[in-house]
Amino acid sequence: MKIIVKTQGDLKRFIDLISGRKIIDGKKYRAEFTTLQIKRTLDQNALFHLWCNVVSQETGQPTDDVKEYVKQKFIPETKRKIFDDEITVYRTRDLRISEFGHLLDLFKMWAWDYLGILLLTLEDKNFMEFYETYR
Repeated sequence: MKIIVKTQGDLKRFIDLISGRKIIDGKKYRAEFTTLQIKRTLDQNALFHLWCNVVSQETGQPTDDVKEYVKQKFIPETKRKIFDDEITVYRTRDLRISEFGHLLDLFKMWAWDYLGILLLTLEDKNFMEFYETYR
């Protein structure tokens, strides 16, 4: 059971709900009460993929290679255990909104500074033309 608590009333209802639960001997339970972290937005993710397409089309590099390069360059590595091996992964889905915003800022600066490619955002005047060109 997962419940999102936003108010003191929600907290009271949650406590009332779990206080009536029966515990079975020998079973293990987990109870967590943590601050909910909001992950990246769909708009951020779509912009990231658009920008990878832009860089791919402008440089001739495969889009998947551009994505991997940018993720490895700008996202802190995460170790994950898969089967018996610990591997390094770089996943945008684990980033919070502010972290993903920082990634986009770094990506945009890198593309301009090192490749001479201007990446536009939704706020830019010519974004729709940019979008139609590279989508």
